[in-house]
Amino acid sequence: ERVFAKTYRLSERVRAGSTTVALRDDHAATRYGKPVTFTATVAVRVEREQRAPKGSVQFTVDGERDGDRVQVDAKGRAVWTTASLRPGMHTVVASYIPSRGSAFGSSTSAEELHVVRD
Repeated sequence: ERVFAKTYRLSERVRAGSTTVALRDDHAATRYGKPVTFTATVAVRVEREQRAPKGSVQFTVDGERDGDRVQVDAKGRAVWTTASLRPGMHTVVASYIPSRGSAFGSSTSAEELHVVRD
């Protein structure tokens, strides 16, 4: 019974700390060399949780890390601006990495497509 109770408490903690990441760019398309800003918003899945998760977000472009991790602010947002994307269509993803010792779990956004024109 003790093992079951401990396992149950751990599973409830994990569920309570589940997160989601929503990713948006400020322009659907940009010109080569012009900046685009991506905003990742980290939210807790359990509605009774009122605080924003602490940690950082790693942005990836076409499957490769791009730039340093960006700290999540008090509202759960991480903002990354880049002007280094080459012409073409790009797939951008944001991955939330919780702070060490956090009760929150990691999560990854859906893909956001961004077009860079010549």
